[in-house]
Amino acid sequence: MLEWVATGVVALVVVMAVLALVGPRFGWNTHPVLSGSMEPALPVGGVIVTVPVRLEDVQVGDIITFDTGQHRITHRVIEIVNQEQGGRQWFRTKGDANEEADGQLVTSSTEFVAKAIAYVPYLGYLASAARNKLTYFVAVGVPTAALVGLLIRDLLHGIEEERGRRKSRLVGGESNTPAD
Repeated sequence: MLEWVATGVVALVVVMAVLALVGPRFGWNTHPVLSGSMEPALPVGGVIVTVPVRLEDVQVGDIITFDTGQHRITHRVIEIVNQEQGGRQWFRTKGDANEEADGQLVTSSTEFVAKAIAYVPYLGYLASAARNKLTYFVAVGVPTAALVGLLIRDLLHGIEEERGRRKSRLVGGESNTPAD
């Protein structure tokens, strides 16, 4: 049972590492959920995965991430407004837990906006903790040191076994030789 759990954890880590390394090349990004404005859909402490979508492909009900200049916000689109100026689509957004819609319409400076496609609970706490040097050392350094220690122990154990085998061959070889 422990092997299955360990295999599952390793597989999950590998998948997450591949997504973290390959995903940004395709425009996929991750963002921690820092406030409760989107609860219960996106609880605090999780991470959302976003992909770029064309402005014209955004629909009412989609959750988008946008920058206000000061903050990155992830809210739900509640209305699409076609502005005459520039022919861009603008969006009225609102956090699910908020009473009122956001004060200003939002759009993108490009033809794409980040749309949330997945949510991973609790991973945001880990990502936030990893920014602290001591926490990062404990989370990465201690397991690495433990693995290196186990590797050295196994290596030394293997060397001792090999010495024992060689010694028994030498001792056994001397006793089996015929006397002159």
